[in-house]
Amino acid sequence: MIGLSKSAIATAEEEFNKLRYILQKKFPNHYVVIDPYSKAYFTGPTLGEAMRTAKNKYPEKEFVCFKLDSDTALTFK
Repeated sequence: MIGLSKSAIATAEEEFNKLRYILQKKFPNHYVVIDPYSKAYFTGPTLGEAMRTAKNKYPEKEFVCFKLDSDTALTFK
């Protein structure tokens, strides 16, 4: 299968919504990258930095990316 399933993306969105309020206060305008299976998350001021941190920890995983203070979500491998 290529890409994350709809249920995996929904799981990441649910986790993001649980964390959003706390993360917005701590990391305004940052990006959040979530592994929907472990629910591990990584933040960074740029999408590249957040993804780099996530891929260093889990090089083979796919992630769902969010921008704090935005309703945009992306998936990346």
